[in-house]
Amino acid sequence: MSTPGLGGRDDEATPSSPGRARDLVRGRRRPPRTPDPGGRRHHMGDVPERMPVLRPDGTAGTTRTSVVQLTAATVRRLKDLEAELDAEMRTMAADGRYEEAAWARDELAAARDELARRREREAGEQG
Repeated sequence: MSTPGLGGRDDEATPSSPGRARDLVRGRRRPPRTPDPGGRRHHMGDVPERMPVLRPDGTAGTTRTSVVQLTAATVRRLKDLEAELDAEMRTMAADGRYEEAAWARDELAAARDELARRREREAGEQG
């Protein structure tokens, strides 16, 4: 004999009871996602200018060229970033801060790679 309300047969939905949660939502489904119309690949909101990173040698630092930052940046921002990094790299090398200049060089290469990737994509869309 089953006890009502404790998982027995009396728990089944009856015409007078509101039913199980599963029965209440049956047939309700989310609408299918529409394909992205283009533009940016992700909604990223306001991406910080500098993001904290842990470098391969174990030191902590910041970067302006993470994948998220490069993807969110406009072409104009990438060109400005390229100029900033080039100037910083040259200044650091002139001051004898060679390790920091090497990090700036690596960030500069990432910014230039993203610019080249975008140019190739634009050329592919036009041609």
